[in-house]
Amino acid sequence: MIYKYILSDITMGISGRPKDEEIASGLRVELMGMKDGEKSQIIYTCADHMNNLTGLPLAIGALVLGKGEIQTKGVLAPEGCIDPDEFLSELGKRGIRIFEGEEMERQIN
Repeated sequence: MIYKYILSDITMGISGRPKDEEIASGLRVELMGMKDGEKSQIIYTCADHMNNLTGLPLAIGALVLGKGEIQTKGVLAPEGCIDPDEFLSELGKRGIRIFEGEEMERQIN
């Protein structure tokens, strides 16, 4: 299956283990809804160590907050106060590759 090959390629070298013993965490986000009156679906996928997949988004959020780019007060969902394109770009700068599509055909950051 294509996922095994791609995820193995993505994780190669992350832990310093031989390729057949690599350890990584993965995520898959499926967005389904209506776009221009038609049913639509977008799939995003990513693989890396869990500490990177949890710590880096938090760090990016803290940096955005520290720069004063979030003006709204109170408890907010990240997607409601951080520009998604800038967020994904920042993840890419830190080595987190995110792919779009069922077969991970296009890297988006």
